[in-house]
Amino acid sequence: MKINQTLVMRLGFAVLIAVSISLIVFRAYHDDWSTVVATISLIIAVVSAWLAYETFHNQYLNSKPQLTVQPNFEERNGLILITLKNHGEKPAYNITIDWHLPIINSKEEKFSFSKGAKEYDILVLDKNEKISTLLDGVVSFYEKYKDADLEYSGIISYSESLYSPKRTNQKFIFSLTSYKRLSIETDLGLTHNKLQSIPESLNKIHREISNLRKELTQIQ
Repeated sequence: MKINQTLVMRLGFAVLIAVSISLIVFRAYHDDWSTVVATISLIIAVVSAWLAYETFHNQYLNSKPQLTVQPNFEERNGLILITLKNHGEKPAYNITIDWHLPIINSKEEKFSFSKGAKEYDILVLDKNEKISTLLDGVVSFYEKYKDADLEYSGIISYSESLYSPKRTNQKFIFSLTSYKRLSIETDLGLTHNKLQSIPESLNKIHREISNLRKELTQIQ
């Protein structure tokens, strides 16, 4: 069983403060004011140490890789991409994605960042680097899953160096349900684009007919 060192430290600080407060109440009841003053000083020291620890811990977390998995509708018009991005200050290596429930597109294909049989999905993702992989078309995906609850979650696992056996696990969760309206907007957009192309197509046909008439006139 893996021990959460951060939780142990926080519990230790909390217990010290609780015991100190109890001691203050007890010694004050017996008019032992020198002990009360000394205990208050101890509490102040413990609180200062706790704040310093939290600052150091937050700096440590911010320096680590911070990976997120999110849907991406912006890079490719009319398509759904799934994007993995490293928001942290250090690169992540040997990244694997373990889906609790796999995403299946309209062609019954299971989504994956890697199509091969490698032990990892992505070898390395540097600071602020991202990788996007196609899931499906917006209209076709939401036509297939128009009544489904599209909640997805899983575990991102990575190492902080290329050959390190130590793995860090990160949970992720996102929803595709709230984007269903995009299928209507995308469908209307495609229809609008097709309607806009009709006059040009008609003009092209008209030019072809005019050219054909000219050729027939010359032949006659």
